[in-house]
Amino acid sequence: MEANLTQEVQPKVSFVIPAYNAEKYLDRCLQSILGQTYQPWEIICVDDGSTDSTGNLLEEYASCDHRFRIIHQKNGGLVYARKVGVAKATGDYVSYVDADDEISLTRCEELLPEMRRGADIIFTDFVQVYGDGYQQKQNSGLTEGFYDRLSIEKKVLLNLIDEKYVFRQLVRNSLCGCLFKTKFIQMCQMKVDNSISIGEGCAAMVTCLLAAQSLSVAHKGAYYYYKNNDSMCHQVNRGAELLCQRQSSMALIKHLQGGARRLPLEFKEKVERQMNILAYNNILLHDYELFGEMGGETIFPYGVPMTAKIVLYGAGSLGVQLYRFISTHGGHIVLWSDRSYKKHRDAGLNVDPPEKIGEVEYDYILMGIGQYELAVGARDELLSAYGKELSSKIKLLNSDVMTSECLAMALEKMKAENDENVIK
Repeated sequence: MEANLTQEVQPKVSFVIPAYNAEKYLDRCLQSILGQTYQPWEIICVDDGSTDSTGNLLEEYASCDHRFRIIHQKNGGLVYARKVGVAKATGDYVSYVDADDEISLTRCEELLPEMRRGADIIFTDFVQVYGDGYQQKQNSGLTEGFYDRLSIEKKVLLNLIDEKYVFRQLVRNSLCGCLFKTKFIQMCQMKVDNSISIGEGCAAMVTCLLAAQSLSVAHKGAYYYYKNNDSMCHQVNRGAELLCQRQSSMALIKHLQGGARRLPLEFKEKVERQMNILAYNNILLHDYELFGEMGGETIFPYGVPMTAKIVLYGAGSLGVQLYRFISTHGGHIVLWSDRSYKKHRDAGLNVDPPEKIGEVEYDYILMGIGQYELAVGARDELLSAYGKELSSKIKLLNSDVMTSECLAMALEKMKAENDENVIK
């Protein structure tokens, strides 16, 4: 039942900020919290083994404001850093903020009525900011209002993701776009395996949704998520990180499937399907190779022959993964294109503008863009520029081939790799 609103209640917000080598972005992030129009709050920063000046910058802020608490530790990864930070929270609500992001100055003030309602989770607005300055406003995908446990089961857990369009999330799974009751998130965060680096936000959010007794959705209080070139370069230069990625993929699949097994029988099967798609959603972006070979002589999950002449459109997470796999497995990419080609060239990628598509001979254009709305928008731009007859050549992800059997095969593959590494 919805709690009574009392004007006297002034909930305290604990901002938990994991930071690793974030010296370039910290000021922007911290100033957006210091400038909040609402009090009271505290900031808990976890310096997760930074080798740049991150630790010193945090100490400078702490020396000027008693509301800062700084924790320095050896690098343990994002999940562990969040666990350490949230365990120290003393506020009524926790708001995670990544060190390279920022929040609107009125975020807490706008969300005060929602905090007074006392929901376990508060979904807020979310703005994705790209390297070229383009901003895309998103909401949680849920209708604004208050949800009890029954509503969470029927309206949220059964509609986590659009099964037809694999990367269209109907419920956004980023922790940073939410506020959580402190004791609630402390309990849920501890259930996430520290080894999950791929899809850690998804793993934690699913845990929260399975446990929540109440949820509030408010299309306000914006969180600004920045996609920066540093993370992109990290994806391109993979090297010895493959083993860690595989361990993370395995842990994520097991975590998601384990949660579905504990659901009521009446909708267990559908939620299991949702969990499987969420696993694909996260792993394809960072460990595409795990599934790539399942396409056989075609490119997974597009169904396009590997021998075809390919224009790859998109140079974000999925595009980079596809380019690497196709190029090293006998495929023929005649052009790699993206609207933000200048930014990607600065990151060391050989990406050309979309205008080049008209200058090359090709069989198909693969939309290597992980976010459905952006992929469809880019497709429509191409159709407008080159004509509707191009539609048969443009291929988006095909969810029909992303089966639970493929996930089972992926798990077996990872177990075999793990056993081989143990023997070595």
